[in-house]
Amino acid sequence: MKPFVILFGHRLPSYGLAAVAGFLLGLTFVLLEGRRYKTVWRDAADAYLIGILGTLLGAKLLYLLVQLPSIIRDIPKIREDGTYFFTHYLAGGMVFYGGLFGAVFFAYLTTRFFGKRLSELSPMLVPALALVAGTGRIGCFLAGCCYGRETDGPVYVVFHNSLSAPPDVHLIPTQLFEAVFDYSLFFLLWYLGRKGYKEALLPLYFFLYAVFRFVLEFFRGDAQRGMALGFSTSQWISLGILLFLLIRCLYKRRRRAQTT
Repeated sequence: MKPFVILFGHRLPSYGLAAVAGFLLGLTFVLLEGRRYKTVWRDAADAYLIGILGTLLGAKLLYLLVQLPSIIRDIPKIREDGTYFFTHYLAGGMVFYGGLFGAVFFAYLTTRFFGKRLSELSPMLVPALALVAGTGRIGCFLAGCCYGRETDGPVYVVFHNSLSAPPDVHLIPTQLFEAVFDYSLFFLLWYLGRKGYKEALLPLYFFLYAVFRFVLEFFRGDAQRGMALGFSTSQWISLGILLFLLIRCLYKRRRRAQTT
């Protein structure tokens, strides 16, 4: 689509601009929604800001883990050229699930530091996660990464100047599908948060996103996702999340049965 834009005479990556826009949108939501939770909104803002740091670290770490076989093969090149590792691995490449786990973990540590529970801040933080993710997928669409499989169907997109997508072929616009899903999820979580479902927001987000992402991966066409036994890395993570949520649900049900 448009991997770079010219802004004030500078050539800037569209994905980076979308990431910054998503961060600012999420922060704006946290601050505006915080007016309903006057006693904890400052904690939510701090957890959000520190969570962004966790997003960056987690997304890059999981990317490096996925690329570990390639990194091992490239060790001779890395030894010969001191900049090779930076230009080929550190300078680009993020994995959404790593960023999500990093954000939640850092936000959890922050809330514990302030003596709060993460669920207290969920009406502000969890919808913001979906908002940031949706805007990030717009950046993926502009850059041409995370693209879909080639298709003969009526819904498609054609990239001409993409940094990674194959040019001039009909591809499934998986980035836009996910952006629409994330924005829809944002409104659902926002509504439920205002209805008082604080405890359920984060598990619901993980459940709905894991199901959606598992299905969406069948329509992805990019080769850098990592594959094992016919499933992508994100599909295996999605299955792990669903299994964890199932065990958590059964455990809580058992605890309730024991107390009653």
